[in-house]
Amino acid sequence: MAGRKKRHKTSYQNHMAGEQRGWNDLLLPVLLVVAILPFIVYFKEYQSGLARFAWYGIDDTVTDFYTYYKSRFLIWIGVACTIVLLFRLPLYPEKRKRLKPFVPLFVYALLVVVSALLSVDKGLSLTGAPYMYENVFVLLTYVAVCFYTYQVMETDKDYKAVHRAVCVMLCGMLVIGLFQVAGRDLLNMEGVQRLVMNKEDEALYLGTFEDVFTRSYVYLMTMNPNYAGHFLAMALTYILAFLFTEKDKKYRIAYGCLFVVLFVLLWMTYSRGALVAFAVGVVCACICSGILKKRSKKMLVRAVGITAAACVFAVLLDAAGGFHFLGRMMDAKEEIHLEKITTGERVTIVYDGRTQVIDDLEEGEVRTISLDGRDWNFIRENGVYTYINEFGKYDQIPEIPAVDFKGYEYLGSGRVYIWSRVLPLLSKYFFLGSGPDTFLEAFPQNDYVGKANYSHSVTMYIEKAHNGYLMCWVQTGFPALCCLLIFAAVIWGKGACRLRSKRKTEENSTDDMRGNMKERMQIAALCSVCAYAAGLFFHDSTLFTTPFACVCMGIVAAGEERLSGAKESRMINKKEKR
Repeated sequence: MAGRKKRHKTSYQNHMAGEQRGWNDLLLPVLLVVAILPFIVYFKEYQSGLARFAWYGIDDTVTDFYTYYKSRFLIWIGVACTIVLLFRLPLYPEKRKRLKPFVPLFVYALLVVVSALLSVDKGLSLTGAPYMYENVFVLLTYVAVCFYTYQVMETDKDYKAVHRAVCVMLCGMLVIGLFQVAGRDLLNMEGVQRLVMNKEDEALYLGTFEDVFTRSYVYLMTMNPNYAGHFLAMALTYILAFLFTEKDKKYRIAYGCLFVVLFVLLWMTYSRGALVAFAVGVVCACICSGILKKRSKKMLVRAVGITAAACVFAVLLDAAGGFHFLGRMMDAKEEIHLEKITTGERVTIVYDGRTQVIDDLEEGEVRTISLDGRDWNFIRENGVYTYINEFGKYDQIPEIPAVDFKGYEYLGSGRVYIWSRVLPLLSKYFFLGSGPDTFLEAFPQNDYVGKANYSHSVTMYIEKAHNGYLMCWVQTGFPALCCLLIFAAVIWGKGACRLRSKRKTEENSTDDMRGNMKERMQIAALCSVCAYAAGLFFHDSTLFTTPFACVCMGIVAAGEERLSGAKESRMINKKEKR
């Protein structure tokens, strides 16, 4: 029996040693998320189904390069991750890591499914809203990717492979961004468009697309400069952590050059929220490095120095561009005259504190009121007064619940206006939310006065909250948001504990952490997640940022998990009993 046990243990050790030398093919889904997913663009024309709403236009056709196929590709990765885990976890219990840290995330996944089943629009929850496409399957895929990364990341070689994929992806984004800085957006070139369109769409749309951000903003492959800025803040923080922990001079130079160019691209997104996320990431990277190296004061000075140098460099860069960024750093307050319009039994208009009532129209009669250069048309039908919007559709304007921000709704490019309308929704959708990807239906899109004042267009619709935490609460409920926050706290706690334990270990050791890819990547991933979390105060969860954040969270969680000798022995004994 002893001989059998010895042979079995030797076999297991040989297997682990072989795994250290060989390629871990289970990393393929992780590498696809990191290195391939960000570059997936392909033209898609489809019917949104939103023309049934009065606040949406008459034409139901939507054209999209960025999100439709990206979401489909990600979902298939999620399916692959789930299938592999269903086989791997029961067949290789000796490799299974603890499930307890992920319990909050599993509860979140369950709540997402329930929210989708009880959604205000099951169609949108299942297929996804235009340009967002974070439907129930995408949200579940986020969970699957994070848990999968946690389970399959084992050896130092695995971490090196993922790190190389990150660097390759960032170099590709760097090239795309530099083309945009030069005013030569690749997706606006006909030769490139031929690669991302089928022949039928080519005949209709080739050469007709000119992105609104070309020649003024960097937006990479993310459709929106804010999304690009959020992503670049995470990437810069990741690279900065490696720069701090690199001992090879030529690699420090390479990381430094990559950092500088990525910072230029970040600045050229002109995203203020991204700068806040970047600043949080820099502080986190300096704190982590300071704790590890027992140089907290030195790292604090370094953080201040990096911030100051970045500010000086940014001001010089902005000066070369005519102070485009600094010129819009502060939102200009506009004087608001039109305070309220409501329809129903009568039309009530409040303008400059004076109230005007329209209740004398004949049946079918239309009256136009001109206010601040905009025409407001009202009609009486069946005794009810209705607003005729600019699409020619009839819609009611009720009393819109809102939090009064005392005239500061214009701040954040109108973000405060959106939040003022979102906050009253939190109690309405407290438990299970409105359903995944249904924010545009939950938001009071018939707030035409608010849109006219703060969005300068009554025809646009608000499809996102510009705050990832509020968005999560409205769509999937407060319990689901709590589960995500608890999971994040667990992950950050594990990362902090790992740093402290590593510092204590190195006090009595000659090992240099800077040669350990696993430790370095955990720090980089932790800092990147912090930048992501900070950015969510101003941006939403998107297909352009959240997949990478999920991989990073899985890496942070995996950094501490390894089989103890006692656990290995228990696994061996269980196999012998079988």
